[in-house]
Amino acid sequence: MFHTMKINPQANLKPSPRATIEICLLLGAVVVAVGLRYANLKGIPPALNQDEAVNGYDAYSLFRTGRDHLGHPFPFAGLESFGDWTSPLLTFLTIPFVGLLGLHTEVLRLVSATVGVLLVPIIYLLGCELWQRRSVGILAAWFIAVLPWHVHLSRWAIPPTMVPTMIALTILALVWSLRRWSNLGLINTAIIAGLTFASYPTMKLYVPLLVGVVLLIYWRSIKHLRFAAISYAILIFVVIAGPILYLSTFDPAGRARLDQVSIFRATHVDAPLLIRQYASYFSPRFLFTAGDGDPMHVPSGYGVEQYSALPFLLIGLVALGYGVVQTQHPRRRAASLVLLSALVLYPVPGSLTLPSPHVLRGAHLIPLSALVAAIGAVTLADLIIRLLRTRRPQARRVALLMLTVIACGSFGRELFGFYKDYFHTYPQQVLGQFQYGLEQALSYVHDHADGASEIWISNANEAYIYVLFYERWSPDDVHQYLAVRRRPPAFNTVDTFDKYHFGEPSAAQSKALTILYTISYPNGSPAYEVLGGQTKEHKPIFVIRHP
Repeated sequence: MFHTMKINPQANLKPSPRATIEICLLLGAVVVAVGLRYANLKGIPPALNQDEAVNGYDAYSLFRTGRDHLGHPFPFAGLESFGDWTSPLLTFLTIPFVGLLGLHTEVLRLVSATVGVLLVPIIYLLGCELWQRRSVGILAAWFIAVLPWHVHLSRWAIPPTMVPTMIALTILALVWSLRRWSNLGLINTAIIAGLTFASYPTMKLYVPLLVGVVLLIYWRSIKHLRFAAISYAILIFVVIAGPILYLSTFDPAGRARLDQVSIFRATHVDAPLLIRQYASYFSPRFLFTAGDGDPMHVPSGYGVEQYSALPFLLIGLVALGYGVVQTQHPRRRAASLVLLSALVLYPVPGSLTLPSPHVLRGAHLIPLSALVAAIGAVTLADLIIRLLRTRRPQARRVALLMLTVIACGSFGRELFGFYKDYFHTYPQQVLGQFQYGLEQALSYVHDHADGASEIWISNANEAYIYVLFYERWSPDDVHQYLAVRRRPPAFNTVDTFDKYHFGEPSAAQSKALTILYTISYPNGSPAYEVLGGQTKEHKPIFVIRHP
């Protein structure tokens, strides 16, 4: 397989042929990751989800005014959004892109796709750092590049898209700093961990647990760090994470979403229930068959992992277990403990919420499973080499080539089937969930509703944010005139804005309406209808309705 890169100082610092191959393989993984994540960003998923729309308009509002769409100044502790106070990292990262490129679906998804691509070089560095084998880094990078779960998650602009990249970066920075007794590295790690804390609600529990365990594993390194550096790191993390934790724990509105999904709202919580919740994140159905059953999270008929990766995952787990019990290689033992601990802890945040399992709340499994599979593949290759050590080098090369061909063939067949479905048939399966047709309906009304006194939108989820997004409404006007009814822990309600009304018009108004325009699904059934009529005062009225 691949070994540590060696450079000949007598060769004008030119990399060896093996190093050149490694660089090309890594660049190849990046190119594949870009292709799978950037292709047809507007069309797959098939339309803009309401969570993407509010993320984008909040970024637009922050760029223009320094406030989110509900008027909160620089709300890094949390964005009120629809009353669920979402994690802010993705929105703040989106601000310069929206400011430079405009408020468009492709721009929002370009940010999340780019964050997904960045995981490829990060996981390469993490694999090399933990396992001290470049082959592990290269294989982990390729697993990430083609992993369907991660490709899909990277293609829509919602907060959990940040999690795989940020958690891998946190582990890399922490382990690198502790191994090298780097004071500056520890401070940088505190910044990264704080930002990861701000990426998604599950990270508010997972990051402290994981960092605490890693510090215990490398506790001997802590005494080599300066007290001032440790103090600065703690202070920085508290400054970033403290307001977020306070908002989501003590503020009645800020903890509304937690109150909605917490398992402790169930009538009876006992040890067996908690165990079932935890175990659901390791169930074969979740991992390989159906995910959580929500086609928005994972296409129907697929799990979050590939069947063809199962042998490598199992071998990787065995290799990690062996790495823990053997004491000849302290670095390998510590790395094994880090990965196994991260895996053991991964279901904890999601298992404390309902429903369980939940694909988005388990997104931090993505870099962990890629590393385990890569370790499994390298371990299997090492085993074959040992078994054939008495054979000629050519025989070992042939055996490794056969293993590579079989593995790539199995992966390739499964991936071809998935991506054929994903890029051709999957968009048709989730048109309704992504409110396909609402953009076209709003565009029609925009072009034909001059002089209209009322525009009604019914049967659409959080329709007001689509009006703000597609009309590029001035944030200053929104701050002044948007009326929001807050009812924590329920979501906020917006009934009217300007001439827009969100709900059903009166029965008297509905009787006088005629269909003016229909937006259809590809199969011909109606997605949205635009109806028109007049009020009692003979002023035009429009209704956008999902039939």
